[in-house]
Amino acid sequence: MTRGRVWTVLIADDDELVCEALADLVASEPAFKVVGVAKDAEEAVALGCDRLPDAAIVDVRMPKGGGLRVLREISACSPKTKVVALSAEPEKASEEAMVAAGAVAYLTKGVHGGQLLDILRDVVTGGSGR
Repeated sequence: MTRGRVWTVLIADDDELVCEALADLVASEPAFKVVGVAKDAEEAVALGCDRLPDAAIVDVRMPKGGGLRVLREISACSPKTKVVALSAEPEKASEEAMVAAGAVAYLTKGVHGGQLLDILRDVVTGGSGR
């Protein structure tokens, strides 16, 4: 990682506790700055297109269009944003759809915090996240 570089991250999940936990985790890493927290797909797209984050952690299932809508619309307005999909349960069809649409990783909500940070570091520096 480039020394001194701070990578911006958007978090989108309809569960307030999950949003808070993810924001706290990401903010605990000096290389990352949380630039927005969204509770639904509409808000996530608006924040993503306004703030153009380096990465976005996006819940697959959330109100107003879900993670697939967020991924497609943020990718259109901010093509450099790397989207990490997050799901409550591993679902092969959802994973395939998100990855086909451009998600760089698909994780379940039980993922260890350190692993999530490692994946974020990897994707913002050009890795595959997988």
